[in-house]
Amino acid sequence: MFEHFFENETKEQLTGLTNEMQAIFASQKQKEKPVVFVTNSLYEANVFYNALKNYSSSVYLFPMDDFLTSEALAISPDLKYTRLETLNAILKENRPLVVTNLMGFLRYLPTRSLYENKIITLEENQEISMKSFITKLMDLGYSRESLVNKTGEFAVRGFVLDIFPVSEEFPIRIEFWGDTIDQIKEFDVDTQRTKKQLKKIILMPNTQYFAIHMQPHFPLKIPY
Repeated sequence: MFEHFFENETKEQLTGLTNEMQAIFASQKQKEKPVVFVTNSLYEANVFYNALKNYSSSVYLFPMDDFLTSEALAISPDLKYTRLETLNAILKENRPLVVTNLMGFLRYLPTRSLYENKIITLEENQEISMKSFITKLMDLGYSRESLVNKTGEFAVRGFVLDIFPVSEEFPIRIEFWGDTIDQIKEFDVDTQRTKKQLKKIILMPNTQYFAIHMQPHFPLKIPY
């Protein structure tokens, strides 16, 4: 019904659209190119995101606290992981539609190439120094704990390294034999029992910020 509704629209600015019509307009634009839709507040971003899900399967939310204080960031881990899931998802998309609030749009992010270079792929029998691997994990924003309980943590016991990667439902246990990865397993965080054996695991960054090459652009402007 709405497939050609906006095809003759040539103006740079449209006004008077309801939330539902804005969602239809954005989903139609997505067929041509990647779209970033910016709202005034986080509440409006959530409302628009939920409306867009009725018209597109490739819509993502990039939420940021409306008030950027250290206290606000400290109590918003869910927003952080939603942002990371969005960044990871749009790496695979040609024309994503991302909804964000003003604070999310203004947030500093790494370039696409830097972010992709931080992704770690591990396989059985791969040669890798455990010490350097731990350093890389900390660079990726993972925190070292005595025991893994939640996403973003890792723990080391002898030649065994447990990690709860971003975007994974269960934590991963990596067993080393010297500087060689002997086994990779998915395990239950409560029972510590192995759920299944894995041949390969991809570890995504647990942070959006790195020490070098920062630029004040949302990734879709590269375009992402």
